[in-house]
Amino acid sequence: MKIVYSKTHLLHAPQMEMDGETSTFYPHHEIPQRAERILEVLRADDIGEVIPPREYDPSIVDEVHAPGLIEFYHKVIPAWIARTGQPEPIIPDLFALRRLSERPEDPARQVGYYCFDPQTPFMERTWEAALSSAWCALSAADLLLEGEDSVYALCRPPGHHAGRDYYGGYCYLNNAALAANKLRHRGRPAILDIDYHHGNGTQDIFYSSADVLYVSLHADPNFAFPCFSGYRNQRGQGAGRGYNANFPLPLDTDEARYHTALDMALDEIQRFAADFLIISLGVDTVQEDPLGGLKLSMESFRRIGGKIAKLGLPVLVVQEGGYNLSLAGRCVANFLEGIV
Repeated sequence: MKIVYSKTHLLHAPQMEMDGETSTFYPHHEIPQRAERILEVLRADDIGEVIPPREYDPSIVDEVHAPGLIEFYHKVIPAWIARTGQPEPIIPDLFALRRLSERPEDPARQVGYYCFDPQTPFMERTWEAALSSAWCALSAADLLLEGEDSVYALCRPPGHHAGRDYYGGYCYLNNAALAANKLRHRGRPAILDIDYHHGNGTQDIFYSSADVLYVSLHADPNFAFPCFSGYRNQRGQGAGRGYNANFPLPLDTDEARYHTALDMALDEIQRFAADFLIISLGVDTVQEDPLGGLKLSMESFRRIGGKIAKLGLPVLVVQEGGYNLSLAGRCVANFLEGIV
């Protein structure tokens, strides 16, 4: 298995985030050590060859994301410095109601138009890190097209909360969606999202499309972030009706209940007759994750990977969440060993 990794992610290193319930700040969970700890375990276990991502024309992100969002990413730091004299971190202090809102001209005033939460700071080098993360996913997609059976993209920052024209949930560019967009020109890609949190951005990007199937197992949004997305009745719209499937799980879901839902999700993928399978892999479903609420063991990830492998599809694994630094690497390694 090839492992695509870029050290450019180190340029994005948030220090603090805000708890919306208590209005207090605490150490940020989405930090560089996440990817570094995972990489350490994969190298120690000799899971596969670690290679750098390829370079792409930056305009490729416009195929998934709105030009206005990308323009904002380029202009917000200079605009913010002009207003405040400080380059970082930038978080919104108000949020647009999109159906009623116009976008202000000043990029420094657009933060709450594009960002949907106060936990996702935009920093001086965030764009470089996000673009490199996207290159990892796109490189993995190209490797599948060139004949690899399975590839792991160690993406950081993660991506599945980033929509066509918004960002949040620690995500800036949707890595899985960019990979699916590349693969759909050569076949039928399905995305299986097994992060603890629903991938609202991925769902949104493909919600009206029959080209890409999106299936997600996640904590019930009635109690878990992102709260407004991931409900069972969200099945797609227009041409995409029936190509979106959500399996929300109750708090404290155990192994047996999780695997029952996983089997139903895999049935959806088989009915779709996918040619490629993209896994949005979050290991924040392990019982000890600080942002999770399910009861999966580390060993369960090997079983999950094994079930997915039985589909017999080329598999691209894109890293999403996982915030227990002492367990995340082992969970990922177990999953990948199940895949191969």
